[in-house]
Amino acid sequence: MAETDILQKLGDAFNTLSQERKAIVVPLVEMIQKAGLDKKQTSNYEKILNSSGNFKLDYKKEGIFVNRKNFKPMEKPMTIPQNTTNNNVKLHDRIKELRDALSEGLYEKDEAVRLALLTAISSESIFFLGKPGYAKSMIACRIKEAFKADDGSDAKWFEYLMNQFSTPEDIFGPISLKALNAEGESEEEEYKRITKNMLPEADIAFLDEIWKASAAIQNTLLNIINERKFSNGGERKKVPLKALFTASNELPQKNEGHEALFDRFILRLIVNPIQNEDNFFEMVDESTSHEFKMPDGVKPISVGEWNAWKEKIDEVSLSDAAKSVIRAVRNELVLRNEAMSEDEKKNDELFEVSDRRWKKIVHILKTSAFLNDRTEIDLMDCQLIEYCIWSTEKQQKIAREIVEKCIQQNGLDCDTAIDEIKEQIEEFDAYITDNFYIDNPDFKKIVKETIDGKEYYKVDYKNHTKCWISKSALLDSDKKTKIADVRYFNVDEDSRDITCDIYISERWEDDQKPSTYYWCSEKIKDSKVFDTPDLLELRRTKAENEKYKIVANKIETEIEKLDIFAKEQTAPYRANLFADQHYCDVIMNAVTEAKKDLQNAQVELDKKRSRYQD
Repeated sequence: MAETDILQKLGDAFNTLSQERKAIVVPLVEMIQKAGLDKKQTSNYEKILNSSGNFKLDYKKEGIFVNRKNFKPMEKPMTIPQNTTNNNVKLHDRIKELRDALSEGLYEKDEAVRLALLTAISSESIFFLGKPGYAKSMIACRIKEAFKADDGSDAKWFEYLMNQFSTPEDIFGPISLKALNAEGESEEEEYKRITKNMLPEADIAFLDEIWKASAAIQNTLLNIINERKFSNGGERKKVPLKALFTASNELPQKNEGHEALFDRFILRLIVNPIQNEDNFFEMVDESTSHEFKMPDGVKPISVGEWNAWKEKIDEVSLSDAAKSVIRAVRNELVLRNEAMSEDEKKNDELFEVSDRRWKKIVHILKTSAFLNDRTEIDLMDCQLIEYCIWSTEKQQKIAREIVEKCIQQNGLDCDTAIDEIKEQIEEFDAYITDNFYIDNPDFKKIVKETIDGKEYYKVDYKNHTKCWISKSALLDSDKKTKIADVRYFNVDEDSRDITCDIYISERWEDDQKPSTYYWCSEKIKDSKVFDTPDLLELRRTKAENEKYKIVANKIETEIEKLDIFAKEQTAPYRANLFADQHYCDVIMNAVTEAKKDLQNAQVELDKKRSRYQD
């Protein structure tokens, strides 16, 4: 069935079930059943739905759920069918609602939104690289809607566009003249800033064109990022900052003193323009009259919750698989650095990831694991490493290659009976040869002649008898001849003990030469003449039941076991809120290859089978 037909059936099934359930989310398994499709092809239907651009797939432990992609949560919150949810909403599901709501109306910015949200919850900093007008500030501004004060008030927001004339007063607040004149609370002369509505009192901050910041601004920022503290007058106060978002249309220039600040931005992402034309025209055509507000029913994160989560995040552990990936990445970075040319080193292409940075990276991974309802970092979380180890655009591409390679090397493995199956296929092939093919005679002399416009070979067999054999009879490199409609026939009436198999495709009179005459040499014990079509069918039936089906069933069973294994293992990976879903396929690469080997074995088995079916 064509993919368009499958998509149509699934779409109709979705509409029917959506109306029946009065819900906008439908289990995929029920869609397949309603559409009358083969549930064994579920993974194929997933790909068709994902590639169509019309549906979103939500991977949960209860199964896969589908909703229309044009669903807008700001108009109506997402609902799950009543009999599929738990009354106690899991943290994963709650954060997913937040992430999806924040992404709504931002075209092709899912990656930036999920990393921005992860940055804020993990209390880290992120750097967006991209030209102006690519929604970098909009993303940062939306993230503040994910947080609320304990009293329900909005999170405090600060943003500023840097320029070469920017001063610390623009970011941290003006100097208090009262304090300078000893008119403040201490009644002493103080150099103190008025921080109201400025960065030191913000929950979420966004600094655009960050590399235009002066050294004085950068130094103060370093203290805030490192310690979450701000020195003001004689006081050193804690700041409520959850996350610092920064952006620029360029990377920091060499030898301009930005290295320390750039190192504090743990996550780094290149933000690109909208690529898909449909998305582009939908974006330019939509209304711009409304500001983003969190949809009703989507619960923001309170400051109290955020503080409580920090302790739980620290309790998340590194799995052995995660340690193996990190170890492999670090080794790969060393090897890449050693292989670099002097020109590349001069251009700052060396990978430099400090111990402090690795600690921060692991904290990001722990946060991801915690928000996915896990107490251990898994392989999927490790994908986030690729956003944390690059410093140049060239490195960004290499970082992705390195992380993908290391995750694949440590991905899931599986055992199948492929070696045994291959042996059985070889045995099946030998069985076919023994039961459906026999050796050609030991020809002493073969002379080609043309008779009635057709090529024939005159055979002199052991100086005993002569016959004509067509060119098509010399199969398998003149070693084997295929038996088809065979009758046992005595070649030489004077030599009853010499009985040979002869295939005659056409009848002829005694005084005529046959137009096609196949010679086969195997001597038989019983010279009885019997109905050969029945014999051939008996042989085929036996081969099917006693050989072919046994191997084919084993292959099918192994594939089914792999599919079940893959479904069980991929469910938590596909449910990951922050990692690139492509890495689920990377992790499952060995399983995918094992399945391909089994499918190829089936193809090979069918090729062998065709030797006696044709």
